[in-house]
Amino acid sequence: MSFQGDVRGIGLAELLQGLARGRKEGVLTLTSRGDHRSVLGMEDGKAWLLPDPDESPDTWRARARDAWADDPTFTMEAARLQPIVKAARLEALYALLDGGGVHFRFDPGPVPDRVTKLEEDGFPTTEIHCDAIPVEFMLLEYARIADEIELAGHPTLISPEIIPCVQDADELGKTPVRLVGACDGNSTIQEIADRLGWPIRQAQLAIIGGLATGGLRIAHPIEVLRLAQHELQRKHFSRAGSRLTLWCRTGTPGPLVTEDAEALANEWLAGRLTSALRLMEHKYVRCLLRRLDATLGSTSHAVVHWMEATRIRPQDRMSRLRLAAMRLRDAGEGCDLDVREILDLARELREHGSPMRSGPALAIAAFLQPAAVPQRLELGMGLVLAGRVEEAGPWVVSACTDMLAAGHADRILGPLRTLIEKDPRNRDARDLLTKAKRQSTRTKKMRRHAAIAASVTLLLGAGAVVKVKVEEKRKGQISEIRTMLNSPQTALAQLNVHFANDTSLEVGDLRRELEDRLRAEENTLRNSWLDEYHAAQKEAAEGDYLLALDMVRALPPVPRLQLVTEAWPKTIEVMLGMTGRMEEELNALGRPSIHAPQQVVVEDRIRQQAEQLANSLTDKELSSPDLAEFRKALDGVNEIIIKRAHERSVAEFETEQKTIDAENDRLLKLARASIERHEYERALNHFDLILANDPTGKVRRVLAQEISETRQKRDAVIEARELAAAGKHTAALERLKEAFEETVRVMLPWQVKTNPAGVSVQITRVGSEEETVTRQSPFVIEGTFADEWQLRFDLPDFDSRVLVVKGPQDIDLQLSRSHEIHVECEGRVDAVPAPIGDGSTGDYIICDRNGMIVRAAWDGSIRWRQDIKTVSGIARRPVPLPSLNGELLFLTETGSVWLLDPKDGHLKGPWEIGEPPVFGPIVIGDEVHAQLRSGKIARWRTSLRPLLDDQGTSSRVSDTALRNGFQGLFTVLRPDGTRGQELRAATADGSGWTIRVLDEAYEVFEDGRESESFQITKNGDWSYVAWESPARKDDHPVLWIADHAGLRAFLPPGIDRVVSIDALEDLAGPPAPEGIVPNAPGALDPSFETQEPDAADGAKVPETMGPELPSDLPVIPPIESLGKKPGGMPEETNDSAGAPK
Repeated sequence: MSFQGDVRGIGLAELLQGLARGRKEGVLTLTSRGDHRSVLGMEDGKAWLLPDPDESPDTWRARARDAWADDPTFTMEAARLQPIVKAARLEALYALLDGGGVHFRFDPGPVPDRVTKLEEDGFPTTEIHCDAIPVEFMLLEYARIADEIELAGHPTLISPEIIPCVQDADELGKTPVRLVGACDGNSTIQEIADRLGWPIRQAQLAIIGGLATGGLRIAHPIEVLRLAQHELQRKHFSRAGSRLTLWCRTGTPGPLVTEDAEALANEWLAGRLTSALRLMEHKYVRCLLRRLDATLGSTSHAVVHWMEATRIRPQDRMSRLRLAAMRLRDAGEGCDLDVREILDLARELREHGSPMRSGPALAIAAFLQPAAVPQRLELGMGLVLAGRVEEAGPWVVSACTDMLAAGHADRILGPLRTLIEKDPRNRDARDLLTKAKRQSTRTKKMRRHAAIAASVTLLLGAGAVVKVKVEEKRKGQISEIRTMLNSPQTALAQLNVHFANDTSLEVGDLRRELEDRLRAEENTLRNSWLDEYHAAQKEAAEGDYLLALDMVRALPPVPRLQLVTEAWPKTIEVMLGMTGRMEEELNALGRPSIHAPQQVVVEDRIRQQAEQLANSLTDKELSSPDLAEFRKALDGVNEIIIKRAHERSVAEFETEQKTIDAENDRLLKLARASIERHEYERALNHFDLILANDPTGKVRRVLAQEISETRQKRDAVIEARELAAAGKHTAALERLKEAFEETVRVMLPWQVKTNPAGVSVQITRVGSEEETVTRQSPFVIEGTFADEWQLRFDLPDFDSRVLVVKGPQDIDLQLSRSHEIHVECEGRVDAVPAPIGDGSTGDYIICDRNGMIVRAAWDGSIRWRQDIKTVSGIARRPVPLPSLNGELLFLTETGSVWLLDPKDGHLKGPWEIGEPPVFGPIVIGDEVHAQLRSGKIARWRTSLRPLLDDQGTSSRVSDTALRNGFQGLFTVLRPDGTRGQELRAATADGSGWTIRVLDEAYEVFEDGRESESFQITKNGDWSYVAWESPARKDDHPVLWIADHAGLRAFLPPGIDRVVSIDALEDLAGPPAPEGIVPNAPGALDPSFETQEPDAADGAKVPETMGPELPSDLPVIPPIESLGKKPGGMPEETNDSAGAPK
């Protein structure tokens, strides 16, 4: 069974939640007093946004065309229409949730078919359906948007027709990226929302945020007009109409610029402007045409314009008036306007607006000089009502003079009186009114005399006939009345009907007999009613009040007597007897006394009796004026009881006043002491106790301001702490500023998180070196906005960080894994490192595209460095020549060949092949092979000069895996243009490690432990990431990363690499050349934040956060400056807390 009702505001949300939680299934229809309507299909706790019966699919098609007008691939398909429809229906539901009265009707049963059907797909009609939305999610999303609107301070959102433009992209950090991309300077907010599939209020809120930061601006009216002209030329008339409407609303009033007016006139001649006008609201059509006509100055063009306006909206009265004025101005006295039409237009203006608005139409009618008397009279009376009395006088007098001459004196009295009322000095109207009155009086007398003469003649003729029959009828009537003696009232009534003025003896005797019989019956009725009345009166005076009231109600209505005329007692007297009895009992108690508890018992009993009487009265009795005096008397009894209780309370108060005053003084001191300690809840409790002891309200008035301020501070602290706990310290500060002059005195929580967790954080309060504690992340601490802390983050195998934080703000710090090897290269590194020996030595040959070749040791030192002059550099890993005792062969991308001794870095070459390599080089047997671009195979055995094989390619060399050279034990991942690329390396125990390339960092995690990942700082574009498989069974894979920082090597946390000392000594080279130093952390890494020892105590210079520190230190600002990016700041700040990401 269906049910329906009315809800308001939050009641609608509760209704939706109830239906969802109860798993109700059916169709819920919501309507409001405005034009908002929503139809929801409820099923399994979800809501289907169903089509409204009055919904037109053409509306969605038009909005889709407007939204994607600039998309050449646009087609009318469900994927385009469904987001628009869903957003519009959600917006309609949000409007109903905003708080107006809503009527609902729920029809249980299965939800109707929800399949989208389009006429474009061959269906007879179009029906658009959307995916179901969980009701809880929908209500939470509405609440979120409503809260953000309230925080934005825009109770009335900006118009959907506004066109936003990007002004400063750097100020749009908080604005959604999709929205920024949609703000192309040619789309309205409505069109942007339709493209994004957002409810209009969501898009409006985001645009407001962009406008507030200065990243967005609103298109200037001149730009809007240019966009409208552009859309007209493209024949996008709906978009052109919306932009012309916006221009009419926001543009500078007055005539147009001549060039703009001529452009619009040309669009009119082309027929495009009229198509756009048909889609605009008509008041803006009138605005546009008035400004266009004022610029062109041509009445003939204006006539054409307004004729088109009346064709677009025939019922628009102002357009018809403007057309009539333009036709009159254009044709002058030769104008062919119909006077009747103009008078009808004036009447419509008068009836639907005000009489004054009909004045211009009446002036046009007067210019046309109507000849008919009714039209002249109508014109004159219209001018009178329009306030143009002087112009109206001649028309009214002229028309009334003609009507008086035609004998219609009665019809002109009203118009003349109205004219004289407005213009008492109009002598012609007054004289004409006097003549009309005289003529009307004479006409009425003549008609009356004629009617009297006709009546007398008719009566004389009929009198002779009637007289004969009167006597016979009289006897029959007397006989009939005598048969009714047992019903004297009826008989007497008939006697009065037939013989009311008959004074004959026969009729007199009959009348007296009937009156005697009737008087006896009436006395019997009266005595019976009085017996019941007196019984009720006695019960009221001596017995139960409610029983007496029931007896009064049971009294029959007072009999209506004809002959017995004694006065009847009133039932209200019985009821007033009850209240009088109560008052006598109260008076008998004497003056109220606090020493007579029996008085309170009696007063309570009488109060309860009075309440019972009042509660037993029906609604009809409560509204009856006959019982008003009784209700007043009951109120009087209650007032007496209240007054006695008050007197007793006053006596008690006077007795206890001294004790109460002393207690209040003590509580006030406690409350103010609590305020000094910021314990506002405790202070309010003390104030509540004070007010509880304040029956007079005097103390309340004195402390009202102090209590109000304390309550505001209490609420502000609670809300600020809640906001701070949620990470919204900016909002917390703003909330505190509303209630505190010194917000720096309030303690707020803020949290410190790191990735990875478990970082040792040394916290030192700046200015108080003794307050130093060490915590492990994550943790929460408290402080005020006047506090400043220095935080040092330390974790083995990760780079340490030092921050200075001013004011509470959440910190979420990402620590970067420390590298094992870091070679700073001047060019891009494309070649993987070449291990020295079997890979257990920890030494590698590393080269870049600028021709740099170094031998790096696992301890971070550089053993030697060589630079070769080459255009393309080295992009392929060097390989050893088996016949030359481990000398390495380098092959550049231009075909240059070098030989290198890894022990001392001695180079031989180059030998120019003349063409670049495609695959290789790779060791095959005792030779090194590489395939050249021409398809030849170059082979080296003992010298730089290769042997070129012309007999086709070798499958062993042309493997695509060798396109970037021989990789050895390295598994390499290079950029392919996709986001989130991953590379996995297996370990000996079957598990593995994976690196994922993110936008700002590299994420590394072990199989099955992705939640415990660590990150490595990313420096610019990356060339490759590679896993080096371990040379020995128990070793772990080594991660190599090549990017703008050069080439870096990393081990998983907690892992140490064991280097073979014997193999290293066999292959060790000479000491590092002058200028090449061991690669200590940060030595070759430009992104590393150096920390030089202080001359005084060796402490490290921290990164800092706060503009009051020295200008050469990077700072995180206090909470007041969040959102701005100060110079030298190494990290971005988030929206709510300003913590580094």
